[in-house]
Amino acid sequence: HNIDSGAVGDPNKFRGMMGTQGQFAINERWNFGWDVLLQTDKNFSNTYNIAKYNAYVHQSSVYLTGLNDRNYFDVRAMHFEVQEDTPNENAAARSGQQPWVLPSLDYA
Repeated sequence: HNIDSGAVGDPNKFRGMMGTQGQFAINERWNFGWDVLLQTDKNFSNTYNIAKYNAYVHQSSVYLTGLNDRNYFDVRAMHFEVQEDTPNENAAARSGQQPWVLPSLDYA
């Protein structure tokens, strides 16, 4: 999706987003998948109510999961994005405070 808007010289003249989701069953034990949102400004998908990407807080993630008998393996990386219209310069803005979660590994 993309929208052309703004006055001449507006740094956000081109606005858009790319969202992708997928899951692959590598075999009967392993799954690989993702849910990723990329956008030109922090509230594009929320403003235009784009299905599956319009939540106030979106969690992007990439993962690999395995299950065998009593063993479980899960590794994933995550990023949280607050889709707000508060400018980043405002002390009340939450989007700049959201973490990147380095790969998390669970094995049992």
